[in-house]
Amino acid sequence: MIDAERETILTLSIMAGLADGVTNEAEGAQFQRVAERVALPVGQLAAVQHRVLRQQVTVAQAVEPLKSAELRQLAYEMAICVCNADEVQADAERLFLFELQTQLHLKPENAAAIQARRSALLIQPWTRGGVNE
Repeated sequence: MIDAERETILTLSIMAGLADGVTNEAEGAQFQRVAERVALPVGQLAAVQHRVLRQQVTVAQAVEPLKSAELRQLAYEMAICVCNADEVQADAERLFLFELQTQLHLKPENAAAIQARRSALLIQPWTRGGVNE
């Protein structure tokens, strides 16, 4: 994965966390785990957060670097992880995910299948030994 693709996944994950206007601890922790998995350098992460918070990027602009179906699906899955971290999907989050699905050109049945397994998608925190609790 190249940096532009990493930035896109993080951008969309931040947008997902902000979609309902409420950022809670569970969503923040889930975003942090996404950020760790994507492994974007800290300076670039701060720049991505800045652009999203200043609304300098739209969903349509953000998804452009994602050319492969696998990366588009991964971006959608990570956004779902953040939206569902608190186990509640607000209307605004559902609208965001629908817009994201549309912009990523995901087939409705594929997006529905991903949504159906959303609880299994949550990234679990690592413990000392590298084993999930």
